Amino acid sequence: MKIGILSDSHGQCKALARAFDLMADADFIVHAGDILYHPPRLYGYEDYDVIKCVELINSLKVPFISVRGNCDSEVYTELMPGYAERETTVAGVSPYKIVVNHGTRLNTAAMISLAKDCRAEIFVSGHTHVPVLEKRDGVTLINPGSTGIPRYPSADPVPTACIIEDGKASIFDIWSEKVFFEAELL
Repeated sequence: MKIGILSDSHGQCKALARAFDLMADADFIVHAGDILYHPPRLYGYEDYDVIKCVELINSLKVPFISVRGNCDSEVYTELMPGYAERETTVAGVSPYKIVVNHGTRLNTAAMISLAKDCRAEIFVSGHTHVPVLEKRDGVTLINPGSTGIPRYPSADPVPTACIIEDGKASIFDIWSEKVFFEAELL
């Protein structure tokens, strides 16, 4: 089982296309929100193309789930048939149970609590644009960082994503494929 995880693509079509290429053989792709749009203060990115991003998402051959981020809109339901406007979703992807929430309104303790309430081993979030991969109190917390407007590493930010495969999660630079964080899951 291979699961692709990304977040905060913010309409950056080249980075989204690259992440999807790296996840082409995934069994499932999860997006933790802020898919197409971004706040006004972040305008000016040359690869911003909402329609192209919609086409990329709608052409995926694997199941795709997403949650609403703080920059997402209900009109996505008109653009992407697979998009359901919700803040949180729970996915059973054998052998894992995964809770996905953008993370705008949740601190780490709330994420762990929600995962435990759902009997999930993994909690996926986004929002900060900074990758996180850590185990806390029996829950693996994954924030894949941002494919669209990265903030990690701080000196020279690169777009990041996450792959879960063979019982291990890896967060990596989508262009160089350099792995920043790795952790065994179960």
